[in-house]
Amino acid sequence: MVYFISFIVVVLTVLGQLLLKHGSGLMCKTSFVNPYIVTGYSLFVIVIPLSYYLMSLIPMKNFTIIMTVNYVAVMFLSSFFLKDKLSRNKITGTFFVVIGIVIFVS
Repeated sequence: MVYFISFIVVVLTVLGQLLLKHGSGLMCKTSFVNPYIVTGYSLFVIVIPLSYYLMSLIPMKNFTIIMTVNYVAVMFLSSFFLKDKLSRNKITGTFFVVIGIVIFVS
């Protein structure tokens, strides 16, 4: 059950971030009309209670490790789907985030 909720939280968070990133590049009269922005924020509304529930089931260290997957997934999926360039700075920054989490956990 915990693994399933963790997977759902990560997938919805990554999907929400990708939708917001895609929607921010589109020209609309207002951001409320943009379906990508609305859907992205709606996913975050779903993720928040799931995250709180997940934090009540597992230690905070484990939750932090699970959420680190978001940084890596968003970076690679946005380069694949949104054609973002993977710069050396992005890869280095993500690497340091992951290393920081590894140091924090150990």
